[in-house]
Amino acid sequence: MKNLAPIFSPGSIAVVGASSRPLSVGWETMNSILSYGFTGKVYPVNPKSPEIGGLQAYPSIVDIPDPVDLAVMVVKRDFVLPSMEQCAEKGVKGAIVITAGFREVGGEGVELEERIAKIAADAGMVMVGPNCMGAFNTDPAVRLNATFARFEPKHGPIGFISQSGAMGAQVLDFASEGHYGFSKFISIGNKADIDENDALGVLMADDAVGVIALYLENFADAERFREVCSHASRVKPVIVLKAGRSEAGARAASSHTGALAGSDTAVDALLDSCGAIRIDTVDELLAVSQFFAAPRRPAGDRIAMVTNAGGPGIIATDELERAGFSFPELEAKTVESLKSQLPPEATSANPCDVLPGTGAKGYEIAVEALSKDGNIDTLLVLWTVPKMVKTEWVMEAIEPHCAASPVPVIGLFSGASDVMRDAAPIGTLGIPIFSHAPEVAKALVARRKYRQWLERRPVPPKQFEVDAGRVASLVEKTSEGWMEAADAFAVLDAYGIPIARSLEAGRDDDLAAAATSLNYPLVMKIISPDILHKSDVGGVAVGIEDADQLAAAREEMLAAVGAAQPNAAIEGFLLQEMATGETELIVGIKREPGFGPLVMCGLGGVYVEVLRDVAFSLAPLAGDEPERMLSRLRSAPILRGARGAAGIDIPATAEVIARIGRLVVDHPRIDQLDINPLLAGPDGCIAVDARIRIVK
Repeated sequence: MKNLAPIFSPGSIAVVGASSRPLSVGWETMNSILSYGFTGKVYPVNPKSPEIGGLQAYPSIVDIPDPVDLAVMVVKRDFVLPSMEQCAEKGVKGAIVITAGFREVGGEGVELEERIAKIAADAGMVMVGPNCMGAFNTDPAVRLNATFARFEPKHGPIGFISQSGAMGAQVLDFASEGHYGFSKFISIGNKADIDENDALGVLMADDAVGVIALYLENFADAERFREVCSHASRVKPVIVLKAGRSEAGARAASSHTGALAGSDTAVDALLDSCGAIRIDTVDELLAVSQFFAAPRRPAGDRIAMVTNAGGPGIIATDELERAGFSFPELEAKTVESLKSQLPPEATSANPCDVLPGTGAKGYEIAVEALSKDGNIDTLLVLWTVPKMVKTEWVMEAIEPHCAASPVPVIGLFSGASDVMRDAAPIGTLGIPIFSHAPEVAKALVARRKYRQWLERRPVPPKQFEVDAGRVASLVEKTSEGWMEAADAFAVLDAYGIPIARSLEAGRDDDLAAAATSLNYPLVMKIISPDILHKSDVGGVAVGIEDADQLAAAREEMLAAVGAAQPNAAIEGFLLQEMATGETELIVGIKREPGFGPLVMCGLGGVYVEVLRDVAFSLAPLAGDEPERMLSRLRSAPILRGARGAAGIDIPATAEVIARIGRLVVDHPRIDQLDINPLLAGPDGCIAVDARIRIVK
């Protein structure tokens, strides 16, 4: 793990490019450091100014007579390289290069970035950026704000890593309006040296950071992120806003798995595998981070709600029930307490509607009673503002009961911006505050997901007896492209995956004679390098009972395929014994650049890309991951057996998924694979069709 103490806790800072010109980056950065009250020494560097901000300025960093821990660079791009050379000569320990115009613009910017990164590496200097917004540390012992953000950061438990400087500034702008407090912030920019993995490792070990939030546009090293984040999320929550969801929709692929996979699918699988919580918007990033930063977190999914408005209460209830949360019956003593103190027209149940007319007193009664109820895990306080009651009155009334509540309390305060402002006293108790019901649902779902992650114990991948050498020979034989059908089945067989007995016959072979080694009924499939989905062009015939039907099926198939794809090269036919199994599944893999192999399972057959009931996970698969993948499918209740129907053999199916996960790890030249369908029943499963694509 890299040492970021020179970045977050320097004893002295040189601002290279400091300026006296208001509104310049050089002035705003320098002013942020000074106005925030940095506790160390500050040295402006500018060859044209003898004094900046009331401090003596120096022509270059080497002219500073004292040691310098951190250099913050806001000079023009052409001056960054010589400034970095001077930093190396001076023995500076860390650099934040705010200046832009490097790798992100291409051309000579790429080479220039590589050169400054090499200077830093050779000098043992950690470097943040270039093209970043800086860093801050709100620790009172440091008071560092080396950014040009509009608002000063508030102290709190959130550690924030942002790849984008502009997004970092936007998050900090939004945070200034609420009760969001930060411990540390780092804008990693182009990641020429320090990347998200370095920063994540440092914040994981920082006791001042209670929750880690990240904004990312790409991963510097997805495999390392998986390793670092898996450790970090066992210690504290990791919340990720990853941009670029739409990219997956624009990708083309040549298999079912490839068509359904994509970089965004890989991101979901990556984050799921290491316990990170993925959210979609800046508002959610702040809201969920705030929620996780609260000192108390829900132990379950049972919610009690107090409201003074029927409509908003119903909407919130609907939103939370859709997300899988319940509103249980209250204990008898709670109901009695509410009935004895609230007006008879109030609702002394869950949700509890105290009505607008009860004002602050109604909320005080309800919050005190509900917070002590043993049937709930969370108390949600929904407040809408009537004209005759002020928000601060209600906050003052419920504050002591919220502070003493044995269960977490969440505020949902609806109205204009003054409502959130007047609710500030509650926020200072560490109670998360939201303005919309979907935000509450998102936060609670995220918490549930994180709770489930913490409850999972790491299980190593399952080990199997396999014939890796046989597969290596088959891969070498194919060289590149799609394997022959017989070889694809041989690969599965070598890894212990049940396959239907089959054989290949040439286009002009005597099929009846070839089929004598098989048992009817048979399935016949066309063999052509030009046909990917055989059933789409009439290239599959099932239920063939004898030689006469086999001959007839052959002629019908050649006619259908010829009409659908007249230019397809027909090499022959695959004959298979008919396999049993009521449920068609798909198991597949696809390697996603930058992430490695994705393993997929789901409902298969001809509708796989229509129904899209699939689950992905990154290989290598943890020992319990195949079962988890099956449980995430929408069809999971059917697979387990529903309404008296027999389900599939879950352990046998999970083992096939696990073996495929092992196969793709062992043989990196396997780029895509589909088993479709994998016929599954109560007593096992069997692969009846397979395609494997090899790359060099």
